[in-house]
Amino acid sequence: MPEYHGTCLCKAVQVSVQVEKPELGICHCDTCRKWCSAPFMAFAAQDINLEPKDKVSQYASSNIAKRSFCKICGTTLSFFYDDMKQKFVNPWILKDVQNITTGVEVCYDNKPSCYSFDSKAQKYTEAETMAFVNLS
Repeated sequence: MPEYHGTCLCKAVQVSVQVEKPELGICHCDTCRKWCSAPFMAFAAQDINLEPKDKVSQYASSNIAKRSFCKICGTTLSFFYDDMKQKFVNPWILKDVQNITTGVEVCYDNKPSCYSFDSKAQKYTEAETMAFVNLS
């Protein structure tokens, strides 16, 4: 599985992560849009390593999920559901990723009408997304 490396905006946090496929998942939920000032885009990832740990903060944004970010510059780093093994990493902090595609858009019914993506990605409503999360 390919390993990618990157940093947060201020370069205080070094990122290394294994990503099987550089395929975007895009979340349009209210929480993600507040967190990023846009929909959250992510790669499904394994073995996310964020160093040094003392520069990374985690926030429990709900009773089922946590988000991590740089304590210094605030860069969005990762997202994961507490009961899922799969984690998600901000793809835009990684260097030299090629052939990025879009896989899914979740919470699509929450998407504001002011933007859209030129994507044939599978789209799931918030209810469908939460049903998937609760089945995992």
